[in-house]
Amino acid sequence: MNGFELLAHMRSHYPAIPAVVISAFATPEVGERLMRIGILEVLEKPFGFEALLACIERNLERKPPEGEMAGISISAFLQLIEMEGKTCVLLATGKTGEKGRFHLKKGRPAAAICGELMGEEAAYAMLAWDDPKLSFDTNNQSLPAKGRVKTPLMSLLLEGARRKDEKLEKEIGAIGM
Repeated sequence: MNGFELLAHMRSHYPAIPAVVISAFATPEVGERLMRIGILEVLEKPFGFEALLACIERNLERKPPEGEMAGISISAFLQLIEMEGKTCVLLATGKTGEKGRFHLKKGRPAAAICGELMGEEAAYAMLAWDDPKLSFDTNNQSLPAKGRVKTPLMSLLLEGARRKDEKLEKEIGAIGM
């Protein structure tokens, strides 16, 4: 596994663990692609011990704002809601500001909206987000007329994971790391 594959694996399986890339060849293009998978800092070689220590401290101090959750994937959180059989509206915000929501009824997906996308396509788009911020909408619990989801949660999660893996493989191939 190369470095980029390791980072992608870490962001996918351990999103709460902060990661910093150290490189002697950090181009703006590589930096942009790293930010897309959730790497917030790139230290360029050579660097001093103080710079490394400051970078580590900054990354360990990052916490989500009050009322939001971070460090858990949407798919893991949806599984918890399903196990508890909860009815709620889960709001999700991606790293670049994109927003979406899942309407859940007795733990099952009832609707999903993400930008212009509705239903299952909206769900797949949100499931592909790395390290989203999650919260609940306590004001608007009504089910929207559009964006209904008929696919069971496990089927949504499996298809969402497949799509995310394919997208990640394409990104890794494009970088050539």
